Order: sequence, then C-alpha cells, then structure tokens
Amino acid sequence: MRRRQKLFMRNISKNISGKLDSNSANTIFEVLTGAQALSIEILLVGALARDIYFEHIHGIRGIRRTTDIDFAVMVESIDEYRALKKHLIVKYGFTEDKVEHRLEKNHTLVDLVPFGEKAFPTKKVKINENGNEMDVSGFDEVFRASIYVLLSETPRIEIRMPDAAGMVILKLLSFKDDPSRWKDAEDIYFIMNSFEHTIDNNYIYNKYNHLLSKYSYDFKKISYAILGEQAKAILNDENIGKLRDIIFSETKDDSEFQLIMKMKNNDDIGDFENILKMMKIYSDAIS
Repeated sequence: MRRRQKLFMRNISKNISGKLDSNSANTIFEVLTGAQALSIEILLVGALARDIYFEHIHGIRGIRRTTDIDFAVMVESIDEYRALKKHLIVKYGFTEDKVEHRLEKNHTLVDLVPFGEKAFPTKKVKINENGNEMDVSGFDEVFRASIYVLLSETPRIEIRMPDAAGMVILKLLSFKDDPSRWKDAEDIYFIMNSFEHTIDNNYIYNKYNHLLSKYSYDFKKISYAILGEQAKAILNDENIGKLRDIIFSETKDDSEFQLIMKMKNNDDIGDFENILKMMKIYSDAIS
C-alpha cells in the first residue's frame, strides 16, 4: 500500500499529556497504531474531540459525558477500510457490533467513519448493501486543516482532530444529513457559544481587526464571525455553498427552525432571537 503524500495542515500542536482517562487514551493508541501500520490517516471527531478541545485544552467544561470514541478514517478504497477493521479485531481484540461502522473494546464503542475523495467521490458512504448512506462532505478539507494534540508522552500518542471551526462544519453538515440528531444541534450551540473564551483579544486585534467596528466591539458576535471566516478558509466552494444553504433554510422567515429550536431546547439560557442572530452572523461571514 503506497504512503500518502503529506497534506497541508495548520501545524498547531497542543499538549494535554496525562489529562485524558487511561481507557480512552489506550483505545486511541490502539486505533492510531493499527491505522499507521496500514498507512491510513485518521481524525478524532465527535464528543471526545469536543471535550479535548474545550475542556482539556481551554478549561471549559463540556456539556455531556460519553465513553464513545469517534474516528474519521481516510481511505482510498472500501477494502482499505475493511482491512483496518479486521486488523483492529485480530491484533487488538476489538469486537464487531451490529452497526457496520462500529467496533467495541472494554465497553467502549468506537465508530470508524470512512471518507476520502478517491474512495467516495460522491461524498456518500455506503458500507454494505443494507446500510444507510452517510454524507461525508467536508471531511477531506477539515482533515487538511486539523490540529495535532499530544495525548500522552509515554507511550507517545499524537492525534489529529478538528479545531472549533472544523467541528462546527462537521456538525452542521451532519445535522443536514439527519435533522433528528439533536446532539449535533446541542454541540453546535456549545461550540459557537464557548469559542469566545478560547481566543484572546490580542489575537482578534491582530488578525480580525476588520470585525471590531463591524460588530461594535462585541466580542461574542465577533467570535461567531471568526468561526465563519475560518470555515470559509477551510472549505471548497461546493461545501461553502452547502453551509450557506443549510443556514439559509434554517433562518429564513418561513423556516421551521429545526436546528435553532433543538439548540434552544438544549440550553437553559439560550433564547430564539439570540441564536438566530448567532447563525446569521456566521452565515454572513461565509458569504
């Protein structure tokens, strides 16, 4: 199997060595080591990536506790993906689950979602003939813009994962794929509402000075716009268009506001008008 060309990334490294629980760290180590043995790149996504970014890196308490671990797996064919699953089962004792893209180890559910421009040019993933399709739009670009996080020094566990802008992208596209996923709406609100506390004013003055007067030095609103501008820098035109369509359909006057209502229902202080303004600021930034 040929080794892939090194892709562009932000090249930011965060060290949270010793902060992650041993079971999660060991599971990530085994999946990462197994993938490396097959020259397959992986990206940590989902709730654990969210908690690492906000709680362990920035000290912001998360919203839910979960033992599940989610990975996006970059492959060039579905055979590569199946080879990784088999390798994890044979080499590390993972067991299969009734859900095709899921394995289990020590009562921890591990989701492995395949993606890759060559393997899935339509951005639709169908793992078996009876399975539902998953939309993996945006995964390639978010992967290229991912950050490295050091989870452990001994053994050395360094994993790629999205930053806040990448997480919002994946969550928005996931919600569009299946609006019943209320956890996506909950996560979008948490990430967007918490992002302000992960950036300092000097960073805004130096890189996003143009937003200060536009939003009257309201740093909460500016943080929403920054997430939008970062998304625009990450995604290709097609996927930016998808985000615009999602936001428009969720904020137009005759919308059913499915996303906003799910965001509102899962937050004690969030109200409809403020969330609507948040999404419109984000939409303006990607336009």
